[in-house]
Amino acid sequence: MSDLCSHFRQEHARLCALLEQLSSPTAPADRAGLLALWVFFAGGVKAQFRLEEAQLLPLIDRSHGADCRRVRYEHDRIRDLLSDLTALAEAGGLFRQTLDELATALEAHAKWEGSAIHPLMDARIDPGQLQRMIRGQRSPD
Repeated sequence: MSDLCSHFRQEHARLCALLEQLSSPTAPADRAGLLALWVFFAGGVKAQFRLEEAQLLPLIDRSHGADCRRVRYEHDRIRDLLSDLTALAEAGGLFRQTLDELATALEAHAKWEGSAIHPLMDARIDPGQLQRMIRGQRSPD
């Protein structure tokens, strides 16, 4: 497996584990703790999207424009879900019960992107460039 595909698989697994933790009975019971975990998770998703949109999609945009538009559309849709869930979490709403839609969207997005998009990007990026991008991704949202 390539460095790019491996990085995204690991990152998707990390984010999925955080999402599972948010919806589990062992999630922080206090509102502040749950909100802090949510902010950490949402920031990770947004950082991943920023990396893809700013540095990776431009590598394949000319040759695979329709696929890149789909990625951006899905990112926007997931950002909207994140925003809605953030508002619920901040208001103390029944936020845990609304995570299923987000989990389903993220899973479908990661599966499609991993099979259709990441291999295209991988063919156009060298490992050193990828490592620089990943280090830059770690900046806070």
